[in-house]
Amino acid sequence: MPLALSSRTRRIVPKSVLEQVHDAVLQAIFERRVRPGDRVIESALAKELGVAQATVNQVLFDLDSKGIVSKTPNKETRINRFSYGEIETLFTIRIALESLAVEAVAKNGDAGSEASLRFWVEEMRTAERNDDTSKFYIADYRFHQELYRQSKNPVIVRACQAVAVAPFAYLLTGSKDDLIPINYQVMVTDHEEIVDATMKGPTEAVAVVQSKLEKWLNTDLSYLRDRNV
Repeated sequence: MPLALSSRTRRIVPKSVLEQVHDAVLQAIFERRVRPGDRVIESALAKELGVAQATVNQVLFDLDSKGIVSKTPNKETRINRFSYGEIETLFTIRIALESLAVEAVAKNGDAGSEASLRFWVEEMRTAERNDDTSKFYIADYRFHQELYRQSKNPVIVRACQAVAVAPFAYLLTGSKDDLIPINYQVMVTDHEEIVDATMKGPTEAVAVVQSKLEKWLNTDLSYLRDRNV
């Protein structure tokens, strides 16, 4: 008789070496072990992670395309730094692009699209329950990456990747404070509502995404204003 697993059993998602290196850099940012303007030494990072320097180089080029690092070929790579105005611009562009993405998912998505998005919502929920901030932010980041991918539109995907740093760009302002004191349970609910709206149709999906992004932007900007960033 076959083993019957509970419907609550978590799906296993294998990670490639590139994804693991990618997440290691993100985790260092979220844990404040690296700061805006810090130099990334490729050889040292490769040695620390036990991977080839060519792998690290490939990941850093990807992170450069997403605005997370600034990579100068044959010279150096540094963690990006953003001003208040740049973050505001990032979100303005993100609202427009992510609206297009979610509209496309609402029109072209299927049960697989919904399952993929809900997987990352559950990862956020698990991280919140475990009080694991860095894993929460990585799951948040992966949720939006998956949203872009599920648009099934290469142009939208490439455009959205350019503002992939937006959800945590405030960490790259140079502020010495800790993470924004947000309610992580509410953040999980916000993302769950995005999926719910997306499954209902394009009009509701776009309205909910725009509402959530504007709320998150206002939270970030209020935090930065209070610190004169």
